[in-house]
Formats: sequence, C-alpha cells, structure tokens
Amino acid sequence: MRAVFPQVGIFDVPQTENAVMVATNSAAPTFESMLRNRNRSTFNETFRRVINADMAAKLFRVAESNKKAPLLTDDFAPTEFLNATKPKRSDR
Repeated sequence: MRAVFPQVGIFDVPQTENAVMVATNSAAPTFESMLRNRNRSTFNETFRRVINADMAAKLFRVAESNKKAPLLTDDFAPTEFLNATKPKRSDR
C-alpha cells in the first residue's frame, strides 16, 4: 500500500490481534497532524458522534515500511467461482 498511497496508517483493534489499515491519496495534512489537532479540527457532527477521537489517537500508528517482510498477495478471488455454484440449465 505504501507504494501506491502517500500516507498509510494502522489502527490497532483492542483485545484482538486485528488492525485496520487506512490510506489516503493526500500527503497533507498528515494523519499525525490531524490526530494531534483533533480537538480543533472541523470534523462533521456525525464523525464526532461516532468516533472517539481520543481513543483513535491512542490506537493509531504510522505503518512502517519493512523491506524484509514478504509481499502478501491474494491469488484466490472467490468471485471467480460464483457461477460454479449456480445450477446448470439444461436448455442451453
């Protein structure tokens, strides 16, 4: 993702081993500055009601580039096999 997007960040999900990766095409403002200035930001009312910005700031980290980590790919796309599950029509 870092090869495609200028900013990549990770929100760790508490009490699990999961994380949510986010990315943006914009280089500015940075995720860090948005979280640092979260109380002065002009987030809309829905965002403020749904997102706990203080908790999000605690769970956020910038995705580090690790050249030694393997590149993960998905060779299997289940959508390719959707037609295989449909019953075959004999009138074709």
